[in-house]
Amino acid sequence: MTLIIALACKQGLVFAADSQATESAPGLSTRFPVEKIRPLGSSILWASSGDVGLFQQVDEAFARQTSPPWQQGIAELRTKLRYITVGVVKRSLDNSLPIPTTQQWHQGAILFCGYTGSTQKTHWLLELLTDGRNTRYEERGFHAIGSGTVFAQVAQAMLAHYDIKNRTLDEGIKIAYRVMDSAIEVAAAYIGPPIRIWTISEGDVHNLTDDELQAVRDSVGLWKQLERETLQRTASSGSGA
Repeated sequence: MTLIIALACKQGLVFAADSQATESAPGLSTRFPVEKIRPLGSSILWASSGDVGLFQQVDEAFARQTSPPWQQGIAELRTKLRYITVGVVKRSLDNSLPIPTTQQWHQGAILFCGYTGSTQKTHWLLELLTDGRNTRYEERGFHAIGSGTVFAQVAQAMLAHYDIKNRTLDEGIKIAYRVMDSAIEVAAAYIGPPIRIWTISEGDVHNLTDDELQAVRDSVGLWKQLERETLQRTASSGSGA
């Protein structure tokens, strides 16, 4: 299971994921850590939710591109990403045994974010489902995929007043960490730490180090403390104390 989120901020994009993978057998589930965010070229990130083996094949298909289209504008790139992904799904289905659960094996989604364009570069967020349907989300400024999506959506809604699209990249990192941390804390199973965060800004893709993530964790803790103190002050003011 998985939780992947992407935020569009004033200075760029924030991409975050949990690190837990789960394998199930009758009466038993096991978990192990895995890196879920992958770079694609020099200015695109992607992560997937669903059939791990299927998305390994998608990753291999991306790597086989002899003339990678990764610097094209989002309109052209959107079509190309769909063509590659749906092609992998079709071949996988053709090679699968015709049993009732086959279709279930191939359900899933990929979340892409990037900063591309041949003449005018732009930031974008794109969700691509394995059946080919796809939607852009940079205007909304937030999207999530995976089993923990509902937790992330609630957490993001509670932080919506911070106007994420007009926040700096550093502020967006803290918001993303808090959304992920809240979702992991609430979920009973299937998503888990450590939280991984990447950013895309003009001319730069960055994978936050463990030390940088610890600093983010400390800042989020201070943010929560200030909120508690603010609530206490406003409550005291409202009661006339």
